[in-house]
Amino acid sequence: MKNRLFIFILALTLFSGCTEDLQNVQVEINNPDEKLDFRGPNQWLGFYKGATNNRVYFARSSNGTNWTEFGDLANGALTDRTPSGVLFGSKVFVFYRGNSTGRLWMSSQNASTIGSGGTWVQTPDVGGVTTLGSGPSAVVFNGEIFVFTTGGGQFRYFRSTNGVNFTGPFTVVNVDGAPIASVSVLEVAPVVHNGRLFIFSLETFGNWIRAYSTTTGNLSDWHSDAGTFVGDRSSTGMSAVSTGSEIILTFSGLTSRRLYEKRATSSNGTGGLNWNSSASQIGAWTTDRPGIAISNTGKLVVLFKDGSGTGNNYVRGFQAPTPSTAWSPIPWASSGSGYFGRTSHGVSTVFTGF
Repeated sequence: MKNRLFIFILALTLFSGCTEDLQNVQVEINNPDEKLDFRGPNQWLGFYKGATNNRVYFARSSNGTNWTEFGDLANGALTDRTPSGVLFGSKVFVFYRGNSTGRLWMSSQNASTIGSGGTWVQTPDVGGVTTLGSGPSAVVFNGEIFVFTTGGGQFRYFRSTNGVNFTGPFTVVNVDGAPIASVSVLEVAPVVHNGRLFIFSLETFGNWIRAYSTTTGNLSDWHSDAGTFVGDRSSTGMSAVSTGSEIILTFSGLTSRRLYEKRATSSNGTGGLNWNSSASQIGAWTTDRPGIAISNTGKLVVLFKDGSGTGNNYVRGFQAPTPSTAWSPIPWASSGSGYFGRTSHGVSTVFTGF
């Protein structure tokens, strides 16, 4: 009897403690000032257009090293350009230019079900009837999804606060209210760094890489980078990530077709950047937009179309355990684990953890 009484008192004590914890959790969830940011599992994703068809394919990895292609997004996800993936809340959104219409289309899925039986949900014409001049480039900034494209030599973008309703297109203008012009039709590279949204693009004359940045949610105070030019040229779209202390921009060299990275740190409040004196070769060739992503531990992965002439346009990759360590090739195989498909365009890389 004493043992039973002891067990009863112990259980009651534990239950009371749990009840108090549950009450605390309830208070935290109901706090209107709290912004909950649910994320997905620690996984890497690569999105790309098929080499011999217009389907949007994806590959998945749990560690950034061992990859498996899972097929296409299905449900009629077709494109003629490089797609762009982004994590927003608990979902991964993939944006692409519709193959037959040239309009902005989207497929989405909960990050936790990707590669484990989940289904991609397709939404056509999320940007209305606007025709995209380039493939889309998506980024999350100030709690919204921004999808950038080009058209008529200018930047355009769509935006959404919930991933369902999109507005736009809007034209990116400078501090004087005039549209930023002479923009290439290739994909731009948006990245958020130290509270600023940066966009890297190619000029139509000379293919010089140029940077722009803003801090406001309505994107009304765009500044060109203090150095005007990044100092390098490219013939492809680009991608970029922030390590917290620096921006890493990846692109293909204009004449060499080698895969490069270039790094910069912020220098002033209007978006000025201090760039490394020269770009560094990662160690491969590519003829289309590479896709770079960074994990919560600082690991870097860049995926790209093999442009060596002997790679048959297969998707390949490099990885670095930290931003300060050297790049090394991701193991590649012709089938099974480590297999990537082929693409006729570039690649978008996404990390879904936190």
